[in-house]
Amino acid sequence: MIRATVARTVWASGVTGYEVKAEGHAGAGKYGQDVVCAAVSVLLQTLANEVTEAARAGLLAHGDGWMKVEMTPTDQTQDMADAWVELVQDGIDALAESYPENVELEVHYVYADTKELEPDKLADMVSGKMNLQY
Repeated sequence: MIRATVARTVWASGVTGYEVKAEGHAGAGKYGQDVVCAAVSVLLQTLANEVTEAARAGLLAHGDGWMKVEMTPTDQTQDMADAWVELVQDGIDALAESYPENVELEVHYVYADTKELEPDKLADMVSGKMNLQY
């Protein structure tokens, strides 16, 4: 089972920090041929590639059976970073819906120096997913 987590730390200034991580093995196929594991890996590696500077700064970490991307964008890059994280979250969520025995997703919001935001101000939690099992 891959356990993926998307955590957002929200500050009163409007900046949000992100941590996206996945650990474990999907177990949906032979090692090296597991398409579910490959899909999660591609999503996190794509996020890391998008935040190239962060990856060069050592904010991408990985090991046997785990990967983590952390970033705290500037005011100028906040919208772009949020879109990247939302895209990865949506992809992992779609995998978790299609392969519930192999992928699990948790989403957390931490309010560092502010109170919890109204639900309509939070990032959209996708309702309709494409069926990945053809």
